[in-house]
Amino acid sequence: MTEMRADGGKPPSFEAEKYKSCRTSGTTRLSCLTLLAGLAATLLTGLYPAYLQNRTNGNAPAAALSSPKSSCWIFMDIDSFFCPPCLQPLLDFCRALPARVQEEQVKGILVYGPPDDKRQAEQRPLILRKKWQGFRKANDIRFPAVVDGSHFFQGLLKAGLGILLFEEEKQMLRYYSLPLKAGQLDEILGFLLK
Repeated sequence: MTEMRADGGKPPSFEAEKYKSCRTSGTTRLSCLTLLAGLAATLLTGLYPAYLQNRTNGNAPAAALSSPKSSCWIFMDIDSFFCPPCLQPLLDFCRALPARVQEEQVKGILVYGPPDDKRQAEQRPLILRKKWQGFRKANDIRFPAVVDGSHFFQGLLKAGLGILLFEEEKQMLRYYSLPLKAGQLDEILGFLLK
């Protein structure tokens, strides 16, 4: 027997199913961006300098406690590392950044697909960290990177490589796919070198 509401509409269970499908379809990317915006706000509002001061027992130099006005996160799909033409835009971008900017304002996130079995799930992040250390050393890349072990950012990447720029002064968040289009490198450097 089908339940009908007094106003002749669909039963409440139909409404719940409709909204359930909305939550599971296209809103994952929006959730990722919301989380990233919250993370950016946390980093840019000074919680990180307080954390740093606690980690150094209050002996951190003043320069280490001041957060830069802009920061940049580079999302790297590990599969791009096996495709030299795909990887070249990342190397070009890193070579364009001054060493000081790489060390102070850039972080990397290594993104990879979920492994097939439990053993791979435990070993793959260790292997990826080791590969990143070798790649970083071989190419004189100065920024650190973390492995996205929860695969949270996998759905965010359309291409294999992306740049997320946090600009505090204008309170902006910008995303760029690599390879960059004409003028985008100058735009990113303009934000980072302020």
